Amino acid sequence: YDEEVSVMRRVRIKSVFSDVIEFCVDAKDLTGVLRSFTDDELTFVYDESSLFLNIRHGRGVIELPVFDASEYPRIDATGSGVSFTLDSSVLHDWVRNSVNFILDDQFKPQFSGMYLYCSGNVCGVCASDGMRMFVDSVTRDVELPTCEAIVSGHCFSSLCQLLSSNDGAVTVLIDERNVTFKFSDALL
Repeated sequence: YDEEVSVMRRVRIKSVFSDVIEFCVDAKDLTGVLRSFTDDELTFVYDESSLFLNIRHGRGVIELPVFDASEYPRIDATGSGVSFTLDSSVLHDWVRNSVNFILDDQFKPQFSGMYLYCSGNVCGVCASDGMRMFVDSVTRDVELPTCEAIVSGHCFSSLCQLLSSNDGAVTVLIDERNVTFKFSDALL
């Protein structure tokens, strides 16, 4: 969570826990550690009293500081807005194309993201930097809810990573304040 974009990802584990364990680890630190191991079996040991996550591997132990999970916002996976599904490859193309047509300007939010809309059986996007414009749409066989939102350009990198690793359909939930992308193992 960077105070604008939140990502939550679930992973499969071999062990089964009877208690719920929640903590947060710096994503860059954890990603760096995980990239350095290829086929090693890793054991994660979390001790609430030490405020560290120990990652044990064949050559030793790495310690990462943890943070209280209650200090981070929860992503509302149920949502009270409208939802629809899109093919992940279509959304991936839209995001990759839109990134070339947006500005990084907090004072002009209409130019700093991808306008996503649904109306009737059409779902489409528009991105513009005020001088150039990208527009595309798809026609669906079903009636879609009427909705619209600006998807912030700040999430494009994370969204592209999730889209490239998830084939099939992506559920898009649009409410009054947020756009949530639901994958089989992640929420953005």
